Amino acid sequence: MYYIYIFIFGGKTVRVEIWAHRGHHTKDFPENSLEAIRSAIEYGADGVEIDVQRTKDGELVVIHDEYLERLTGLNKFVWEVDYEDLKTLYILNSDKKITECHVPKLTDVLDLFVGEKTKLNIEIKDSFYPYNNLPAEVVKEVAARDLQEQIIYSSFNHNTIKYLVDQGLGDYSGFLYGEIIYDPAAYAKSIGAKYIHPSGSNMLLDNYVEDTTAAGFALNVWTLNSDEHIKFALEKNINAIITDEMIRAMQIRDVFVSQKEG
Repeated sequence: MYYIYIFIFGGKTVRVEIWAHRGHHTKDFPENSLEAIRSAIEYGADGVEIDVQRTKDGELVVIHDEYLERLTGLNKFVWEVDYEDLKTLYILNSDKKITECHVPKLTDVLDLFVGEKTKLNIEIKDSFYPYNNLPAEVVKEVAARDLQEQIIYSSFNHNTIKYLVDQGLGDYSGFLYGEIIYDPAAYAKSIGAKYIHPSGSNMLLDNYVEDTTAAGFALNVWTLNSDEHIKFALEKNINAIITDEMIRAMQIRDVFVSQKEG
């Protein structure tokens, strides 16, 4: 079991969290599977990042790709398939090998977090296909389990984030982006969310981390997998590292903290 570390930088208490990107996925437990998400919780990740879409018959499911071919071999989009058909498919791992895992419902994933302290970052996947009312449906399922204090919503669809802010969920929301945008702190203020979820390359911009955090925003950065990038993020005191290398990132943090304490 790994533990959350709290340490002091420049007189300020900082906790850099490790979030498992699409769960703790392995050859046996592919991305976004119920098994990978459960494993991340059991190993003590601070948070888990997942992706949510909706099937043709209205079931909220946890899957990243809109097109199902890479993950299931089926040449259809998520919104073209009923859940009864989707649930019969096995998820492929990164080597294109069939596993024993299936695409889970959001409700089954949320149930894993009841009674846990682990955070859950729900990416609402409505930037490619505009699922009507998807954010509201996700929020409803979270509220039904009284999980809101553990949840952080994110989306590349910034209209979705503004909707969540308008629903009083700004402190639990963050907008995703990968490109370079002008004055991200000012843009974030215009949306009203607490979190910013940038791609890792943004941290290389002069004063990016310093300016955005000084403006009151918490950075949850994706997807940092190399030792070098993880160490750099720790040095920058960001809020959370989103990574496919959860165990390795925790080990690097252990060493980093021990060196600072020493």
